[in-house]
Amino acid sequence: MLENQQFMDPTIQEKLSKVFGTQQANQIAGELESILNSFKGSSAADEWSEKDILLISYGDQIQSSGRADIQTLHRFLKRHLKGRINGVHLLPFYPYSSDDGFSVIDYWQVDPKKGTWQDIQQLGLDFNLMFDGVINHISAQSDWFQRFLEGDPKYRSFFIAKEEDADLSKVVRPRTTPLLTPFHTSEGLKHIWTTFSSDQIDLNYSHPPVFLKIVELMLFYIEQGAQLIRLDAIPFLWKKEGTNCMHLEETHLIVQILRALLNRVAPGVKIVTEANVPHHENIEYFGDGTNEAQLVYQFPLAPLLVHAINFGSSRHLNQWADSLKTPSKETAFFNLTASHDGIGVRPVENIISADEMEQLSEQVQKKGGLISWRTAQGKERVAYEWNITFFEAIRDPELQVEDELNNGRFLTSQAIAMSLAGIPGIYIHNLFGSLNWNEGVKTGSARSINRKKFIEQELEDLLHDPTSRESGIFEAYLHLLGVRTREKSFHPNGAQRIIECGDSIFGLLRTSPDRHEQIIALHNLTKLPQSIHADLQGLVESNAGTARDLLSGEEYLIRQGALSLAMPPFATIWIKVNRGTL
Repeated sequence: MLENQQFMDPTIQEKLSKVFGTQQANQIAGELESILNSFKGSSAADEWSEKDILLISYGDQIQSSGRADIQTLHRFLKRHLKGRINGVHLLPFYPYSSDDGFSVIDYWQVDPKKGTWQDIQQLGLDFNLMFDGVINHISAQSDWFQRFLEGDPKYRSFFIAKEEDADLSKVVRPRTTPLLTPFHTSEGLKHIWTTFSSDQIDLNYSHPPVFLKIVELMLFYIEQGAQLIRLDAIPFLWKKEGTNCMHLEETHLIVQILRALLNRVAPGVKIVTEANVPHHENIEYFGDGTNEAQLVYQFPLAPLLVHAINFGSSRHLNQWADSLKTPSKETAFFNLTASHDGIGVRPVENIISADEMEQLSEQVQKKGGLISWRTAQGKERVAYEWNITFFEAIRDPELQVEDELNNGRFLTSQAIAMSLAGIPGIYIHNLFGSLNWNEGVKTGSARSINRKKFIEQELEDLLHDPTSRESGIFEAYLHLLGVRTREKSFHPNGAQRIIECGDSIFGLLRTSPDRHEQIIALHNLTKLPQSIHADLQGLVESNAGTARDLLSGEEYLIRQGALSLAMPPFATIWIKVNRGTL
């Protein structure tokens, strides 16, 4: 044991001591050494670039008879998206009991219907892979929890039991369901901590064997091909009675330890934190820029875009985007407008006013969407997320769904997400402008409204029909992706500046890391044509010359450091400026 400890990084040892205490930390360090020494993964490090775009998809998102779901998804992606995206975030593909995969029965297995580890490894030959580390909780049907119920001493401390009358009033809740769920065990009735549902049992990280098992799991995922690991629901990881149990110091220390361990044996693998919380809390998971997550979910973006398009105003979007920064070149935002979950509204607390949020919530409901609620101190319930597809959230309810202006509204929102500094994450339903799946809601889950699965041939038929909405949006999306991946100015760490063009326009200047190229990205947020006069003095490299729109090929003239042009309704213009050519 002591022989192994001498190899443990002193900073890791120090963090272990802060989390578990000195005595336990010494033992944990030795066990970690053994785990690291048995690791057989790759440690190749890849620098990210403008080509980094991840598709977010369930493993069984596209289905066909006689073929494993992951094989079908792989075939579709190779046929349509190779060269447009270079990564896939596979939502949980493990055996599960509820929540479409987020109540995991066995972390180490692939759901047989979806495929095998070999199928996932084959997908990884063509695309970078992000796996889900659903490590806050595990299914009530899991072997771990069943052994706990049976009184197996090995698992007695894997979960958190509390007295029914324990004072947990300060705990911040993402749900209105009870925090404690009663279970009959071999030792009698116990009330178990269940942050998200009675089928999702929180793990007890104060018990070192739990932490060690999760380290083994992370390394196992890397051995199976994961190049990014998403830490699901990370803010809730550590529980301490008398606190709000959110973002506790121990939670951040565990992320730091995981990062340090991966730096040692797999430095090319990136940690991605998922924290559906107010923006200022979310960015804390960057740490100091070198010691926590490399990528942080950019949750405010989705509700801000819904506001911008529905109100026809860039006011909040401008103010927020102008404040964005990351602590180092090792870090970037993961920019997404939709996901398997709803559109979280907590991230824009103190950014969008309560009155405006209430108006947007009313619009969501008028468009067939639903509201998921959470319990908050002093209030019976408050909105937690909107359950609606992003196309429906963006569309104008006074227009026919198939109206071209609705397509324009939606595609403008997607172009903005792709123009921002960071790495785009595209939920697969956004590629086709999916409508609300009301049949899914009948299962009892509001989130199912945005989780419809496709039959491969039916989807192919839609995409080959030039008159379908899905085909039109998909082709326009492919064009945006093709342009973006060719431009160094869209590098995740390329400089970003707001260009003030009036309330109706969202304007952005992106500059490549080598400063040799620039793109002026302009987006009309309204259904009316807009005349634009942008002052570029001190922003672009030259004050006069012509510049070309990468999307349409049209050329524009910059005179005396200013750009003047007319923009059609809901138009996007990405004007490229090459240093020294104006």
